Amino acid sequence: MGTRIRLQKDIKALLKDCPEGIQLVTELFDESNLKEIFIDVRVYGNSLYPETTAYRLRIRIPDMYPLEVPWVQFVDPKCGVLFDKRVHEDLAAKKLEVKQRRRASSSAGTDGSSGASSGRQISTGFRSLFSKSNKDEKLAAQASAPASALPVVGEGTPTDQAIILDGIPVHPHVYGNGHICLSLLGDGWSPVNTLSSIAISLQSMLAGNTKYECPPDNNAYVMRAPLNPTKTSWDYHDDSV
Repeated sequence: MGTRIRLQKDIKALLKDCPEGIQLVTELFDESNLKEIFIDVRVYGNSLYPETTAYRLRIRIPDMYPLEVPWVQFVDPKCGVLFDKRVHEDLAAKKLEVKQRRRASSSAGTDGSSGASSGRQISTGFRSLFSKSNKDEKLAAQASAPASALPVVGEGTPTDQAIILDGIPVHPHVYGNGHICLSLLGDGWSPVNTLSSIAISLQSMLAGNTKYECPPDNNAYVMRAPLNPTKTSWDYHDDSV
C-alpha cells in the first residue's frame, strides 16, 4: 500500500511540476498497474541531442519502492513494452555483423572504404549514426563537420563501431542496450528520490555531455548484460560527464 501511495504522489508530480522536456507517456500509463512507467526526456542546449528527439525511459517499479532502487533504462520508443523481446532477437544478428565488420576492416588495410561500407549494413533494430537511414539530420551533419566543430572524443567506443539499439542516446555512461551507469540508479539510490528526480538527473546528464561516444566496454557489456541493469556491479569511475 505504501508503494502505491508513493507512486501516486510521484505521478502527480510528473504531471504538474516537472521541468520542460520531461513528460509522462500517458498512452502507456495504466493507473491500475503501476509496475512500469514510461517517461520521455528531451534535451535542450546540446547539439548532440536534437531538441525534437525524445529519449524514452522505462522505469520498472520494485515491490519495495522507494526503499529499493527501480530498474531504469532507455528504450526504443517504437518498441514500447516489447523492448526486451526486441533486444534478444537482434543481439545475435548484431554479433554476427560486428564480426563481419572486423573482418572487412582488417582486409581493407589502410583503405577505409570497405569499413565505411560495412558500417552501413546494419541489422534490424540497430542503427549506425552515420547511415543514410538516420533520420536525425543534426547528428548526420556532425559526421561530416570539421574536426574543430565535433565534440571531445575520449577513450570510449566510437559510434560507428558500437552496438547501439535504435532510440538510445549516445553517452559515455549509456550502453547501447539502454543500461545506464549512474550511481543514482545503484549504490547511490535513496528513498527520497522520485520518478521526477530520476528523469531530471538523466536529462541533466545528457545536457552536460561533450563526448560523442559510447562507454569503452560497450560492445562486450551489451553482449553479456543481465536483463535487469540493477543486477550489474557498476564501477562509477568518472563523474565528469
